[in-house]
Amino acid sequence: MTLSSRYAERPELTDLNAGIESVWSSLSDRSGEYRVLPDGRCDIILRFQAGERPIREVTAVVTGPATGYYDVPIVSGMGFAGARLRPGSFFKILGLEPASLRDRNLVGDAALGACPELAAICLPAVSREELLNRLIGFVHRRNAQSNYRLPPRTREVLGAFHASSGRLRIGKLPECTTSPIALCGAL
Repeated sequence: MTLSSRYAERPELTDLNAGIESVWSSLSDRSGEYRVLPDGRCDIILRFQAGERPIREVTAVVTGPATGYYDVPIVSGMGFAGARLRPGSFFKILGLEPASLRDRNLVGDAALGACPELAAICLPAVSREELLNRLIGFVHRRNAQSNYRLPPRTREVLGAFHASSGRLRIGKLPECTTSPIALCGAL
């Protein structure tokens, strides 16, 4: 069941150069389950109770690339602030291999254990806007501090996969890149 929620994307906060494909927030107005559809993307999400002022309990969620849908239990008033990362940016920002989280999520202590620096953005906050700003600042800092550089041709191939909505056939890869080894190394 898809629940009613106030979902909004924030295009002015998107920064493709820093690996941020989309910034979004959502507020659930009822309890139940929310169906997440597979898009192969990885998100960093801050989950919180939106009715609290200040927001005291913030939980980090790191989503791996999903190949199938899954349902997330939610309660009325649950808020989310998220950053969807560009293909090839997950390792650079979080230091985690996306394949290790295929069809999995890290929630709370598991997310903090995998990337302890997330703890700094899970501190109490005055508003959802403050959480979004912290999240975007975190991604910008991690991007700037990382020495990892995805080869440009690999980024092009990953972009082609995304643009094709998963319809790009493996046999077409030689037409997309002159260096399949670089592609395999990045995935």
